[in-house]
Amino acid sequence: MPAPSLILGCTGSLGVALTIETLRPTSTVAPQRPARSIVAMVRDEDAARARLARFFPALAQPNSGLLRAIVGSALGAEDIARAASQVDHARDQGGPIIINAVRVAADQAQHADRIAANILQAARRLAQSISLPVTLVHFTPSWALAAPTSPEVNGRPARLKEAADLSSASPQARRAAAEEKAIAAMVRETKGAVRAVIVRAPPLFGPGVRSPGCDRIFRSALRGEDIAFVGDLDRPVQWAYTPDLARAVLDLLELRAKLSPIETVHFSGHTFNTQREFIKKVCDLAGKSLLNVTSTPWLLARAAGIFGSGLGPLAGERHVWSSPVLLDGSRLRSLVPSLALTDIEIALDETLHAFRSEPKPAEARA
Repeated sequence: MPAPSLILGCTGSLGVALTIETLRPTSTVAPQRPARSIVAMVRDEDAARARLARFFPALAQPNSGLLRAIVGSALGAEDIARAASQVDHARDQGGPIIINAVRVAADQAQHADRIAANILQAARRLAQSISLPVTLVHFTPSWALAAPTSPEVNGRPARLKEAADLSSASPQARRAAAEEKAIAAMVRETKGAVRAVIVRAPPLFGPGVRSPGCDRIFRSALRGEDIAFVGDLDRPVQWAYTPDLARAVLDLLELRAKLSPIETVHFSGHTFNTQREFIKKVCDLAGKSLLNVTSTPWLLARAAGIFGSGLGPLAGERHVWSSPVLLDGSRLRSLVPSLALTDIEIALDETLHAFRSEPKPAEARA
């Protein structure tokens, strides 16, 4: 069975969903798309299969033919090149795909640059060897696009479009913009051998997602504990359900021959009038509707972290929750008009179920 895709970070919050959805034989833009196997680069094959098998049991078997695991690190250029060389490239599939779902901490941005350069180098070598274009997929979190003061329309935060100028935004937004521009410049140098799809998305939730914010909300609700969060709980927010995001990306890739050589799209996910509304809905579905939801000042959250409080990890996510960004997803909807989001109650129920049944796993590492 052909494996036209290489996924890096397949056991991480988004990587799990991308792996599972790639293996499902359905697509909103290509209903007859067959199930496909994938190549995945992992640090530990046994641990990766055990993690993925929680969501797709057949992946526990090395001889299932669904996942070809290559042991290596995204920080190693030769490791990525070796993994990329295992990707099949039937001509009727539009060329191979390399998806970068590795999660890099905000304070380790230099690793992101190195990984992006390694992936591009491997893609260029693969494209030259097979005489077919290779498509790269890069993800940018919406929090990285925040401006110091978000523009408003009728008293509400404006939705950010793909072409928005980020030059006067926050340091992390300028950093994200520089990273995307660097990828675009490297892609242009390949003169068509490599293409890029840059996907921007809100904070994630869903089966397999683990982050300080997600853990705080879902675990506290299941334990029946009042939820002390951070940031302004009365601002509008967006959350992305990872299976929806994965399906959107895969459906978009079915159309990759029709996309621009460097395509940027926003996945806006589910929008809530306030962060409090999202958290309260989680509590209701967990059967704990009477829980109190409060906001903790950043300095107190940081101090609590020093003394071992569960707020500690959240204090390190100030860049995520200080100024939530609302993305305009109209471009993606125009490209994939049949794309539909999972009903929010179903999505939250699936996420709660995953938290009930799975201990804290480690995020995918570089």
